[in-house]
Amino acid sequence: MADDQKEDNAQAGSGKSKLLVIILVVVVLLGGAGAAAFFLLASPPPAGAEGEEPVEEVVIKAPAKYVKMKPITVNFTVNKKQRFVQISPSLMSRDGEMITAIEQNIPLIQNSLLILFAAQDFAELKTREGQVKLREKALTEVQQVMRDEIGQDAVERVLFTGFIIQ
Repeated sequence: MADDQKEDNAQAGSGKSKLLVIILVVVVLLGGAGAAAFFLLASPPPAGAEGEEPVEEVVIKAPAKYVKMKPITVNFTVNKKQRFVQISPSLMSRDGEMITAIEQNIPLIQNSLLILFAAQDFAELKTREGQVKLREKALTEVQQVMRDEIGQDAVERVLFTGFIIQ
């Protein structure tokens, strides 16, 4: 009889362990299903869904390329004294074909800038505001030259890499 009790206890213990393992597996499966449902239902709606603002596209600009020009020197007479301004312009574009067009038209650009610089007020060129205005006028002038020659604005910016006043 003692052997029968041991056998019954072994079977009861084995049945309890199997039941415990089954319960544990069911709990893990239900937890996984609940987590999956949460992530699927909580994910953002697909693009173009109602109420969603359109996403702005990021535009990556091509690297800037520069054409350095020879310095342009202009003389002024101020209070019966000779004054000089020397400006070293550089032209910026992001298109390689436009750089070639700019380089081919440097003499026209230099001529236009020389005329523009000579028409300025010497006292105004001594101020930062005057120099910024001149740079803006130079950009407009260069863009006009390029529009006349190739039919489009080839220059994005005009930079003064040197500005000497004597």
